[in-house]
Amino acid sequence: MEEIARELSKIETFHDLLLITSNFHGDKVAIINAENESKKVTFSQLRNTALKVSNFLLEEAGLKKQETVGILMPNRWEHIAIHIGTSLSRLATN
Repeated sequence: MEEIARELSKIETFHDLLLITSNFHGDKVAIINAENESKKVTFSQLRNTALKVSNFLLEEAGLKKQETVGILMPNRWEHIAIHIGTSLSRLATN
């Protein structure tokens, strides 16, 4: 329990919360699809997707920290991963 409390004290951003939560509860459900409750995403899946987004934005798209990214897409769980990925990259979403 002390380990969890120590890690939680490090939280400064929403993506910090996701990274810490996925370390302790990676196999737990993070998101349930409202239209189809059988479709679920775990904290590990959400973290891994957000990290891929972050890597893409910085490495492949060549964006720099503090630039703004626009997101236009249907309401899906990936939208959350993209927001977290941009936060991990220190980018702003619009």
